[in-house]
Amino acid sequence: MTPSIITFCMTCLITCNVYAGFVESQEQKEVKTFRQAYHGFLEANRYLKKITSQPAETSASGVELGSVSKKESNTYIKMLADTLNQANSVSDAVLAKIHPELPKAYRSIFIASLENKLHGWRDSDPEASLKGTLLHNQWIDWWNAHYKKFAKL
Repeated sequence: MTPSIITFCMTCLITCNVYAGFVESQEQKEVKTFRQAYHGFLEANRYLKKITSQPAETSASGVELGSVSKKESNTYIKMLADTLNQANSVSDAVLAKIHPELPKAYRSIFIASLENKLHGWRDSDPEASLKGTLLHNQWIDWWNAHYKKFAKL
């Protein structure tokens, strides 16, 4: 082989290795985002539990008033919006590598739960909040039934 052919072959091999590393790192980035979205989902739930478990105040007329401040509500809404944004950035191809049924469950249960909760809190829509909570519970059930079969990526 001539030096120019060897140089060309080495360049091709290096380029292929760099490209393969890029594809792998993109997949790993999405897996990391998937994990972050799931943890964001759990953190938002913990935060909601914290802010809604505070004792309610009672007005002078004896009526209990909600204990969630506007600031707390806005914090929760931001947590949901950030988590939803992360969740939407994970591709079905990566989800399918984790578990073959994950793309469908992720989109129809997990993301739908976040969307409904966000809509419910942002727009003061109790029906959407309730639907989001029901989907939340459904997602937890799905997760608990399947997570042990997730591929390690």
